[in-house]
Amino acid sequence: MDRIIELFSYIESAYVINFKVPRIKGFPKKTAPAPDSISLVESKCQKPRNNLRVFNNRPEVKQDFAVCKGLDFLHEDLSVRLIGWNELLKILGVKKIFLYEMEIHSNISKVLHYYQNQGIVESTPITLPGDQPNLPGFRHLYLKDKLTAKRQNESIPYNDCLYRNLYSYSYLALLDIDEVMPIQHNNWSQLMDVEEHESLKEKNYSRASYNVRNAYFLDELGVGAQQMKHTGHEPGIPTYLHMLQYVYRSRNYTKPGQYVKCFFELLILLMII
Repeated sequence: MDRIIELFSYIESAYVINFKVPRIKGFPKKTAPAPDSISLVESKCQKPRNNLRVFNNRPEVKQDFAVCKGLDFLHEDLSVRLIGWNELLKILGVKKIFLYEMEIHSNISKVLHYYQNQGIVESTPITLPGDQPNLPGFRHLYLKDKLTAKRQNESIPYNDCLYRNLYSYSYLALLDIDEVMPIQHNNWSQLMDVEEHESLKEKNYSRASYNVRNAYFLDELGVGAQQMKHTGHEPGIPTYLHMLQYVYRSRNYTKPGQYVKCFFELLILLMII
């Protein structure tokens, strides 16, 4: 299998293309409608061979928070952990969880179906671009072996999640299902109210993102005889609720700039774009 995987040792790259939409005669500049679709060509006046739909979602009411995450869990049944993560995000104020699905365990599919019916989850099946493998099972092995390729491919669904929701949410967060932003308040809205106020006191300009440093909540703490194993010692919390049982963390945070996660403020990103 290693020899086969080496055939795909090159790395595909994702690109973000910016361009101005031509003005339509008869419409004022600020009220001109967005196009329904566009075509991309390599040179001016070249005959187009593609037609790409334009998503211009602009709801009347903007929600506070959304989360984006890619899923590739072919053999791992993380369905119960996914339930705990979804429920915790709902408590913190997340209105929508956008999941990009490659290969997942059948029990995870059942969980996604349940939350999709509730309206809290939107799941989108995706494939790898170019000549990268998309055969079931083989794609999973390829991404597991080629970590750099995995990271670069992740930029595609995450950019999709960002641009689709520029007008729909105030903040977007990219999280794994074993991660959650730190909080000393009842929800993320209260947290960000404080952070925005404090950041403006430090320097009086708006931020495009708020970075959060990482601390580990460990399954086991201590060494040797002093080691403490988590076996459901939090009274009143079911042992299968993994994230609610593991409430002890390492003292130190990771170094600044390493393993950070962010709240992206979409209004500021929209002004930059």
